[in-house]
Amino acid sequence: MEKGSFKNMKKQNQKNILTLIKNEDGISRAQIAEKLDVSRATVTNIVRELVKLELVEESKMGESRGGRRPMLLKL
Repeated sequence: MEKGSFKNMKKQNQKNILTLIKNEDGISRAQIAEKLDVSRATVTNIVRELVKLELVEESKMGESRGGRRPMLLKL
């Protein structure tokens, strides 16, 4: 795959993640990964960048379904 296509894919993933957070305020990284069919690592890396840019913030802890409680995201 060409280098430019990785950048395009990353930008598209960023856009998709922001749209999903906007439409579903209080969504976890795991839910984003599941809904967008991307890896949790991809979501974590992109969300980390968006938090640094202050486009996304971690709002509160969500309900646990047996594991660690998820951190919910919002714009």
